[in-house]
Amino acid sequence: FFAADFDVLYDCPIFIGNQEVLSFEVQGIDHVVAIEEPGSFDRDKLVSVLKRMVEAAVSIIGDIPYRHYTFIMMGEGRGGLEHQNSMAVFSSVPNLDDPNDYKGWLSFIAHEFFHLYNVKTIRPIALGPFDYDKENYTNMLWFSEGGTVYYEYLILNRAGFMSRDEVLEKIQNIIRSYENVPGRLYQSATEASFDAWIQPFFGGADATISYYDKGAALGMLLDLKIRHETKPQKSLDDVMRILYQKYYKEKKRGFTDEEFRDVCESVARL
Repeated sequence: FFAADFDVLYDCPIFIGNQEVLSFEVQGIDHVVAIEEPGSFDRDKLVSVLKRMVEAAVSIIGDIPYRHYTFIMMGEGRGGLEHQNSMAVFSSVPNLDDPNDYKGWLSFIAHEFFHLYNVKTIRPIALGPFDYDKENYTNMLWFSEGGTVYYEYLILNRAGFMSRDEVLEKIQNIIRSYENVPGRLYQSATEASFDAWIQPFFGGADATISYYDKGAALGMLLDLKIRHETKPQKSLDDVMRILYQKYYKEKKRGFTDEEFRDVCESVARL
């Protein structure tokens, strides 16, 4: 094993155990699923479901930034962390014969997977390389996290796991959740992003909001605005591809708040 720098080394989780290992390929690239507590489920169906999800996600950007990818599944729980060529999640495999059971799980997995783009490669400039001696503040978590919530549902729709109406219902619930917290009258999406070090990031207090919820709604509105202005020749996908190509591939850095806005306005022809 070789890491080019400390950031890469710190981004590579190590989980030693007797996991069951499954595998599949997308565009000739190996994807491994390492499951701590596998239980009873259809192995072929799990591989098929994950492969379709990955194919739908990578088609948005049109480029795969890793040479291999690993899904590390560490048993019961809820939550996970994205890495540039892996995810580490606390999750068992759901009942794959029950769409109501596995769709929620798959949206969670799609969220963590899409973070390899929206956070790890398409990222605000504060989110890497990190200064490990202090907090790294950014105004853009509403897009990095909330935008990824929006895309997790688009990915499942494009992979054939969610209908258009199901996606709209998910977004409707997110908007309802945001509108029912008093913090929406006091805290903006950028303030919630910046305060993530000192405030609950899912909101809940009287004067705070969830940048996941508001960010997902703003991501949808941004997508709709771009489609409306370009009739609809462009979409938020084009913004993502430009950010990926210009800042990750060419400039090899994150983007500033102003650069993000400039790309959005350029794509929307405003």
